[in-house]
Amino acid sequence: MPQFVLEVLSETTAYRDRTVKREIYRRLGVEEYWMYDPHGGLLPDATGGVQAERLNTVGSCTPIEPESTGWPRSSPLGLELRDTEHGLLFWDPITRVLLDPHMDVEEVTATANLRTAEEQRLRLEKERQAAEDRRLLKQAELKFEDAERRIDGERRLRLEEAQARRALEEENRALRGLSPRTGRK
Repeated sequence: MPQFVLEVLSETTAYRDRTVKREIYRRLGVEEYWMYDPHGGLLPDATGGVQAERLNTVGSCTPIEPESTGWPRSSPLGLELRDTEHGLLFWDPITRVLLDPHMDVEEVTATANLRTAEEQRLRLEKERQAAEDRRLLKQAELKFEDAERRIDGERRLRLEEAQARRALEEENRALRGLSPRTGRK
């Protein structure tokens, strides 16, 4: 049994599609039932021309709410269905490829592969840039630490020089018989 069913509504079949067929699919265990109104006016609660529901075997259905993109997403397919000026198209949110029904499988695969390769290249470039940024940051940190050590060394040297100078001045005063505090006899 399919997990996903899509009905294209027309004025002559819309009522039957929304009622009888929905019930048949629900009883058969279809997980998602999607209806598409290509001309408008047959699905008053639809997003664009698309209305999607999760069916369950106990007799009820739950609307599939639109994603942040504004379009509902099919769980079994992993695709969003979008009503465009070209009709109903499937959007793959992972590869970010709009699946054109006129494209053959090789074209879709090639497009997805190109996008995946470009995303991988961009990811690797970001990783390379992040590694370079970390290297430069580490280099700057080492330079900073080296500068701090030099500054600390210069401070210690100045402090030692000042202490030595005071000690020499006191010794000089003592030798001349002057008071170490006032510098007078």
